[in-house]
Amino acid sequence: MHIYKFKGLSQAGNLESGELQAESVREANRILNEKGVFPFEITESNSLIKQSILFKNIEFQFGSPSLAEQSASLATFSTLINAGIPVEQSLSIVKNNTSNRQLSKGYGSMREGVVKGNSLEEVLSANNQIFPRTALAYLKIGARSNRLAEAATAAEKTLTLHSKIRSKIIAAISYPVVLFISMLALLAVMVFFMAPNLALLFEADNRPLSLRILIFIGDVFQKWWPILAGLFSISSLLVVMLTRHEEVQKKCMYLALKLPWIGVPVAHSHTARIASSLSEFMKSGLTLEGALRELKELDTTNVFCDDIELALNLLKRGEKASTAFDRNSDIPKLFLDIFKIGEETGELQPLLARTSTTFSEIAERQILMLTNFLTPLMTLIAGVCIGTMVFSLMSAIMNLNEIAF
Repeated sequence: MHIYKFKGLSQAGNLESGELQAESVREANRILNEKGVFPFEITESNSLIKQSILFKNIEFQFGSPSLAEQSASLATFSTLINAGIPVEQSLSIVKNNTSNRQLSKGYGSMREGVVKGNSLEEVLSANNQIFPRTALAYLKIGARSNRLAEAATAAEKTLTLHSKIRSKIIAAISYPVVLFISMLALLAVMVFFMAPNLALLFEADNRPLSLRILIFIGDVFQKWWPILAGLFSISSLLVVMLTRHEEVQKKCMYLALKLPWIGVPVAHSHTARIASSLSEFMKSGLTLEGALRELKELDTTNVFCDDIELALNLLKRGEKASTAFDRNSDIPKLFLDIFKIGEETGELQPLLARTSTTFSEIAERQILMLTNFLTPLMTLIAGVCIGTMVFSLMSAIMNLNEIAF
């Protein structure tokens, strides 16, 4: 056991200090968090050198922080700002209490920018890789309108919803993916081990068709595997690069919008994004025209981005923005009716806030229904493929028995 001295802030914003016993700095940090204290300094009592929470136990992490990690850090940041803790100190506390090194580095960079005298909006613009674009836009407009805590909460809720849906989709398709990998492993065993051994028991002209197919597949792979591996690597790299391009993402979303079963949840989820963003922007003091302008720059992959641009142009000419959405039959009629009522009554912002929640819940249910349907379907397809491979091998063995008798 080691004795550590700490300084931190309570949830009420009061300065806390003292000593506690723990096995490590990480353990001390965990104990303090459970007590509702956010430490910004932990020092081993018998050491004159202050030890950073993040560098006491170094962990190697790869890739970008997950949506869950980003939303958790924003929830902490929002809590601290609501407690009246200054932005600089709040960023420092979140940095020291974030386990992901890349995310912690981002918060540290933002804190340094604030210390140098830059506004938080400027700092967020300079560190635009820390959060997704929607969350980043919420924070920037919140900082501009002195609604930072509310904006951080809205960004946290958005990321939490996306993380929840993504986790459920991954959980739904994990079993079929395992079956698919098992199918490939079985195919490899049959092609490279079992089929060549069975082929020795037959004359070349008397081999069953299923065995000849397996032998042919094995010969192709053994002869051309360097070229096939290269083509697979290049094509995979191209797919990854293309899917990161906004224009490709937009076209993929347009395609998904027109597909049966998939198009409805896509339309509802993208409508929820429009309603949520417009509501948050207008809540920060922007007019509908200003909110649409921000949304146009922000959500460039939305399937309805052309309608957003048209609505903005109509507003500039003095017409109603709802006219633009009325021209697209893919936009849910419920959203269109609510938007029209909001424009006429001047209560568009609160109506959009409730609409975003409604459409998010509808989209979540539809996506879950779709994944629940696809899971047994993919399992059935994988089972049929595995059964076909086993049957082809068994037919070769049965032919061998016929030759023996």
